[in-house]
Amino acid sequence: MAIDRHDLLQLTDDDLLNRTRAVVKTGCALEAELLLLIGEIDQRKLYLERAYSSMFAFCTGELGFSEDAA
Repeated sequence: MAIDRHDLLQLTDDDLLNRTRAVVKTGCALEAELLLLIGEIDQRKLYLERAYSSMFAFCTGELGFSEDAA
C-alpha cells in the first residue's frame, strides 16, 4: 500500500520504524519470489521462445531491468 507525504507526517516515530521494517520484509519476500520465477524461466529457457539469446537479454529487454540489476 503506497503512502504519501501527508500520511508519513501523521505517523509516530515508532509507527514509522515499524512500517519501514514491514516494507523491508515484504520487499525481501517479493525479491525471493522474483528470483524463483526468474530461475524457472531460465530452467525452461523461455527466453529463447521470445527471441532473446540469454537470460540477461530477457531480463533487460522483456522485464526492463537495468544491466546492473540483470
